[in-house]
Amino acid sequence: MTEPPLVSHSYAAALIIRDRLAAAETAAGETKDTPKMSMLTHGFERPFSWAERPAWISNARQAQLRRVALRVLAVLSMSSVLAGLIALKTAIYVWHLPA
Repeated sequence: MTEPPLVSHSYAAALIIRDRLAAAETAAGETKDTPKMSMLTHGFERPFSWAERPAWISNARQAQLRRVALRVLAVLSMSSVLAGLIALKTAIYVWHLPA
């Protein structure tokens, strides 16, 4: 009677998965010399042919983006003025405290 090998089940499963992935890669035509594309950056890597024509934005879209940018700038400037007024009021309050 032979004894079972002293290999954990997860290790054996990892070996089986590794062998199946290697077989799938060679079946797909990939070799060890072919660099693999990262799953995280695969959407960002494009061929350079997309840059042959310049990007074109319609005049209506440019006007809309300009309006949005001006509104954001107005909100930021109003919030900085409000923060300045709060700081000035606090400084005056602290200045008038009895020593």
